[in-house]
Amino acid sequence: MRETPTATEANERRTARYERRRRQVIDAAAAVFAEKGYEGAGTKDIADRLNIRQGSLYYYFASKEVALEEVCYWGIDDFIRNIEASAAAECPPEEKLRRAIFSHLRPLATIPDYIRVFTTLRQNLPRKSRLTIGQLTRRYEAHIEEIIRAGIRDGSFAADIDSRLAALGMIGFCNSVTTWYGKIDHPPLEKIMQQYADTFVAGLRRGRG
Repeated sequence: MRETPTATEANERRTARYERRRRQVIDAAAAVFAEKGYEGAGTKDIADRLNIRQGSLYYYFASKEVALEEVCYWGIDDFIRNIEASAAAECPPEEKLRRAIFSHLRPLATIPDYIRVFTTLRQNLPRKSRLTIGQLTRRYEAHIEEIIRAGIRDGSFAADIDSRLAALGMIGFCNSVTTWYGKIDHPPLEKIMQQYADTFVAGLRRGRG
């Protein structure tokens, strides 16, 4: 005979179900924000996408502002986890930077709505949330900057490179893809990543020595 789940097990299952459903709700919010922008989107649009009542959304987030905050957190969290893996890899700085560029662009194939919302709509967050997201963004930038500094130290990149400007340039270079990826005919993402990595790394090498 199958034993009745304990109270702890039952609670864990309820929690797991809630988290799965909550992610579905945030996925829907990301899709709506990416399609309609922040001002054009409403909680009714999110509810309609899920075929649920608008009031049911408040079980998962309190307002449209909180939904945007959640989408942006998921977006930057993905970036940070990827860059930390690239920074920790046992390889030369040039290869780490290539991996960083690949990991920055790859989410366009896995969570494109989150990336578009994070890169274009986070200025709509309330001030407190903007500050928190800003801290996470600077943490991401710092990892890229350190990879570039390591490349300057070992001679992979030109000695006169400003690592801060180069890090911001790489991020802007990659973020530009979100404005057209999926909207026009373009090569496969793998080819885009390779070409962007080749182009940016070549720029940092120029004039070294």
